[in-house]
Parts: sequence; C-alpha cells; structure tokens
Amino acid sequence: MLHVDDIRGETDLPVYSAIGSTLLHALTRPYDIWGTGFLRTGEVPAAPVRARIHAVRGHLSRQRLRDLGIDCPDVVGDPALLLPKFYTPSPAGRRYGLGVIPHCRELDLLTAEQMPEDSLLIDITGGIFAVVDQICACDFIASSSLHGLICAEAYGIPARWMKLSDRPLGDGFKFHDFYSSIGQEIDGPVVVGDAARLKTIRDGHRDHRRRIDLDRLLAACPFRAG
Repeated sequence: MLHVDDIRGETDLPVYSAIGSTLLHALTRPYDIWGTGFLRTGEVPAAPVRARIHAVRGHLSRQRLRDLGIDCPDVVGDPALLLPKFYTPSPAGRRYGLGVIPHCRELDLLTAEQMPEDSLLIDITGGIFAVVDQICACDFIASSSLHGLICAEAYGIPARWMKLSDRPLGDGFKFHDFYSSIGQEIDGPVVVGDAARLKTIRDGHRDHRRRIDLDRLLAACPFRAG
C-alpha cells in the first residue's frame, strides 16, 4: 500500500485508489477507484478520465462526477467504515471521557499536558491498530482528521469535527462528502481556539442514526477475493 504521491510513472500492475481525497489525481491515471473523493468544492479532473469507478466516498463526490458527465455508480462510502469487519480492538487498560485527534499537519498544536482531565491525545500517524484501540478506549472523539471521525463512526463512538487551524488542505468538502454517505448533515466544525475549548466540545452534540449499506460497499471492492 502506497500514498498516492509515492506512485510515479506508468505501470502495468493494477493500481487501486481507496481511502482519501485523491480522486482528482486518480482520474488522470487508469486506476480502480473505490471510496476516494474530491478534496475541494468545484474540483475538476486534471486530464481526461481513465479510471474505473467502483464507489466514491460520498454523494457529493458522486454528484460532482455526474455533473461533469462522468459515469459513476451509486455506491458510496469510505472503506475505513469496514474496519470492524476485520479488526476487533484490544481491551483498553482504562477508558477516557474524551479522545482528541489533531490532523497530521497539526500535531504540534496540542500537547498531552494541555489536555482536559480524563482525555487522551491520539496521534493519527501512529500504527493503524494502535489508533483504533485508542479511539475505542474513549467515550467521545473530537477530531480535525477526517479518518479520526470515520474510525470513530465505524466503531460507534460519538464524534465531532473540530477545527484547530487552517493547515489541513481543502475547504471542508471532504467532511461534508463523508457525512453525506451516512445520511447526516452537519453545519461545520467546532472551532477550537485553545485546549480549554475541548472541555465543552460535547455541548450541543446530537446523536444520529447512520444510514449506509456497507455490504454494497464491500461487494464493490475491485480487489476482493471471493
């Protein structure tokens, strides 16, 4: 598995684009698209479409493609939502009331010493299973990382999108795109000007009922065995 930026030149091997906001770039190559989406509002492919699209991250990316005259199936969802089918979190030594996940570009903006009582600062760049274990050890998640929110959603942990800075790329489209896939509308992130705001991050949060067909998403996987 490689990051999209690490794939150079042409290859005769099949290349699958799954998870992330790489659809704009992937459409310039003969990729198989499964669960990626656009990063920003109004993006267009940089070159003629050469991809095979099996699913996209959300209804907003799907509609964007169709507006551009590009055929796209009605299967949506981020493949990270399928994590519970493949990994059961290890039992935690203790539980936390709040887990805080900064985007990878914001890791220096919060420290463990700044965290409110009964909270855990989670490094999204840690090993995938370690991150899942930590998320599932929390009763609530606040994250400026999209996949921090998606992982929490996958395992049924209430979560809220927060904004720490303008460092992450994009204009928030990918967040709204993801939430559209699970049938949820959100106004935007909670702005966290400093760590003290985290004490009230749960205020006003509304639980929701997730609406997405994960079996269809899994069935659309282009490299699924069997």
